Amino acid sequence: MAEITDEHLFFAIGHAVVSAQLFEKVFIVAARLAIKHADIQVLQEVETIEVAKAFKQPIKALLKEISGKLPAVELEERIDRLIDERNVVVHNIVDQGPWPGSVTIEERQRLFSLCVRVSEESSVLTEILSAMTEQWVARFPEIKLV
Repeated sequence: MAEITDEHLFFAIGHAVVSAQLFEKVFIVAARLAIKHADIQVLQEVETIEVAKAFKQPIKALLKEISGKLPAVELEERIDRLIDERNVVVHNIVDQGPWPGSVTIEERQRLFSLCVRVSEESSVLTEILSAMTEQWVARFPEIKLV
């Protein structure tokens, strides 16, 4: 691979942050509807969701709230790992080494790889959760998507 420059790292960080933010929005909707209410039969059984509060709750807390309700343990583990890695990129990237600044090629590669993992896993999990939510919504013909 070619040398990873600061420009590459800044781009990778930005991409990871945006990908993670998109994942978070989809995760919150999926968790509050398709996962928490997976077994309901009528739409009126869905708890009211206060949008102002729903998007302020830390996603790690929401994951704990729905723990054991996801269709696969592996999915919960992947989401948990993504949240942890996302937190490193968003909140602690400068604590991962002397970057920005004088870092080794290996340190640059490690930071770049972390960002790529967060971007890619965010995209994959967004697709999985979107499909899960779409299937849940399809059960209720009274929901009209426009």
